[in-house]
Amino acid sequence: MDTSQPNPLTRPKRNCWEFMACGREPGGDRAATEGVCRAATERLLDGVNGGSRGGRACWALVGTFAMDRHMCGNSPELACIYCDFFRSVVREEMPDLEMPSEILKRLGYANPFGPSSEGWLDNELSPANARSGNGG
Repeated sequence: MDTSQPNPLTRPKRNCWEFMACGREPGGDRAATEGVCRAATERLLDGVNGGSRGGRACWALVGTFAMDRHMCGNSPELACIYCDFFRSVVREEMPDLEMPSEILKRLGYANPFGPSSEGWLDNELSPANARSGNGG
C-alpha cells in the first residue's frame, strides 16, 4: 500500500478558519485587529459535523465571516448556500450531516427561521435532494 499520499478518508476534517484562511481563530493573523471569530470559540457546537468548537457549523453563528458579510446579498440565512466551505461540509458529512435547525436548537433557538420557514434548509439538504442534485 502506498502511504506517500494522505488517505482522504482518514485526513482530519478542516474547520472553517482553516478552509477560509480568515485569520480570525485564536492567535490568527487578523484576530487582534478584527477579533476572534465566534466559530473558533463556540463550545456548544464542539463536535458538530466532526469539527472543533463551531468550526463545521459556522453558518449558524452570528459573528462569523459568512454572517457578517451576508455573502448571499441581503438575506443572512441564505449565506451558507453560496459558501464553498458549507458545500464542502455537506458533501463530506452526508448522510450524517447535522441539520441546520438542529444546530440552531443547540444554541437555544426553538424555531430559528420563523414559523413559515421552519426546516426549509433542512429540506434542501435532505439526502433525497442531495442525491438528486436539487439541494445545497
